[in-house]
Amino acid sequence: MSSATKGLIAAQVFLFAILNNATAQFQQSGYEVGINVGTLVYQGELTPRFYGYTKSLKPAIGLYADKSVSSYFTLRGNLVFGKVIADESKYASPEWRQYRGLKFATNVTELTATLVFNPFGEGNEFNYRRLNPYVFAGAGIAFLKVKRDWSDYNTNYFDAKSTTSIALGADTVHALP
Repeated sequence: MSSATKGLIAAQVFLFAILNNATAQFQQSGYEVGINVGTLVYQGELTPRFYGYTKSLKPAIGLYADKSVSSYFTLRGNLVFGKVIADESKYASPEWRQYRGLKFATNVTELTATLVFNPFGEGNEFNYRRLNPYVFAGAGIAFLKVKRDWSDYNTNYFDAKSTTSIALGADTVHALP
């Protein structure tokens, strides 16, 4: 091994030791901020699947901020932006879904506040666990602007006196809440 390589390795070890000791001296502020990425899934009458509509998932992004109020409790605020789409005509079964052809799309903005309880506590270096369960409760509000689309509704398949046509007629005259 050349002397230059030995010197580089020694410098790296020295810097690692200095930086490692220096970061150990910082006090935690009790605040944490972050970004998360995922998706929103529609689960309702336009999908036959228990786990929701997954045919056109769109990305969602979230921002959060935490404030530790004790070693057991943390307050968290979340802000999520995403989109939800559903189109029942994408399902081949049952057949009537393709003829009814109801769909919608909406942007979603969600604001939530939660209280997180960690039963084992935080901040104890001797109490570090790989698996750390927690419980949370909170409240939130979601802002939606739903764009309904029933343009693919097949009036030849559903006659005007069917319960589907009557219910759709009632829906079309009411504004969304």
